[in-house]
Amino acid sequence: MAGLLHAFGAYVLFQSSLPFVIMTAMTVVLLISIARIACNPIPVPAFASMGHHNDHWLLLGRFGQETRYEHVCIGFDAGLFMLLTLTNADSCKKIVVFRDQLTTPQYRALNVFGAIRPKKDKMNEKD
Repeated sequence: MAGLLHAFGAYVLFQSSLPFVIMTAMTVVLLISIARIACNPIPVPAFASMGHHNDHWLLLGRFGQETRYEHVCIGFDAGLFMLLTLTNADSCKKIVVFRDQLTTPQYRALNVFGAIRPKKDKMNEKD
């Protein structure tokens, strides 16, 4: 998909009537973008997978390290991608998830889990 978008961008760029200097600069930016995507095709290379187990979320790193989060929240859903916020007692992680990385049941489950607010502690309710 990214290759098709870059090809369309190059076509539009070369069909435009921009001055040669601007066209050359934009071509260099386009080539750098293509090279970056070719070298690193995974959007978030630090993470291998994410899953929900019982009452917590696990974010599995590329080298096997697991990070446990208590809650997920969908901060922004643009249809093609969404911004997920994973929170823990002491940390918060924001990641971008593209729609084609999820199946329809996974997408629906994220919407349900994102709508559920975390339980407050008994200590916090007394304050």
